[in-house]
Formats: sequence, C-alpha cells, structure tokens
Amino acid sequence: MPPVVGWAASIAADDPRNPWFSWQYVRKNLDSLTTALEQHVALTAAAVAIAAAIGIPLAVLAYRVRGVAG
Repeated sequence: MPPVVGWAASIAADDPRNPWFSWQYVRKNLDSLTTALEQHVALTAAAVAIAAAIGIPLAVLAYRVRGVAG
C-alpha cells in the first residue's frame, strides 16, 4: 500500500483501525470515563456484597434444614 501524503495523511492519522474505538475520545473524556469506571466498580462490588450477604446464610440454612432445600 502506498504511503499517505498531503491532507489525506491528517485524515488517516485520525482514522483508527477500529471505528468503534478512538484513543482521541479516551484522551478527551478521561475524567468522565474515570468517574464512570469508579461508579461501575462501586456498584458491582455492592451488588456482589449484597448477593453474598443474602446467599451465604440461605445456603447454610438449606444445608442444615432439609425441608428448606428444594
């Protein structure tokens, strides 16, 4: 493939190989992406903690009381 020159070179430099992902977008929105990632991790950890807090005691109850287990 021949090298890209002139105005096409600037367009080609901004054109990522994957059109669904852009490092330029990541650099431009790093603060909001970091905030969203922190919120995602916090919500995921809370959901796992709540599920464990409910599921583990129920599993122990089902193990000890035969009538509770389906």
